[in-house]
Amino acid sequence: MIKCLDIEISSICQAGCPVCPRRIQGRFARGFTQTYWKYDKLIKTVTEETARGLDKLVLCGNLGDPMGNPDIYKIVKWFKDINPNLRVSIATNGGIGKTEIYSKLAHLDVRMSFGVDGYQAGNELYRIGVKWERLEKNFKAFNTKNNHSTKAIQYLMWDQTTEQVKPVVEWAKANGGTNILQTTLASF
Repeated sequence: MIKCLDIEISSICQAGCPVCPRRIQGRFARGFTQTYWKYDKLIKTVTEETARGLDKLVLCGNLGDPMGNPDIYKIVKWFKDINPNLRVSIATNGGIGKTEIYSKLAHLDVRMSFGVDGYQAGNELYRIGVKWERLEKNFKAFNTKNNHSTKAIQYLMWDQTTEQVKPVVEWAKANGGTNILQTTLASF
């Protein structure tokens, strides 16, 4: 019996992060096409029986950002309607997707992890194409005050970003973040 599904529902991403496997020197790798799982196709692939038996659904991306999928809310709502106790985790860079979708997802008891690699301009430097203003707007829209959703920060830390950890933590706490989900020490 399947208890956890980890689905890459989108290879769409606006970012041009230097270490992303989709890009070579800031450009898409030759032959790479951005696409996403359409709602209708996904619900034909994952049966209601499978959805009912799940404990956890993880929406992440190896090559894209799940919030780049225009059907993400419909997909999560379909799973939650079938299985209200399902734990849903979404990982995003926070700078993609519609603000109103972040708000709607917060009401479905989702755990949202925002990938942030620096504070303000520092994040824009390392997450190229992720505008801080947009990230902040989406982070705030994922309002967890009156529900069971949680939002956290995933932070990649290396020599150039260690001094920005504290401002990011303070910013996240001031805007309803629940914790630093993961800090990864990296050396590049």
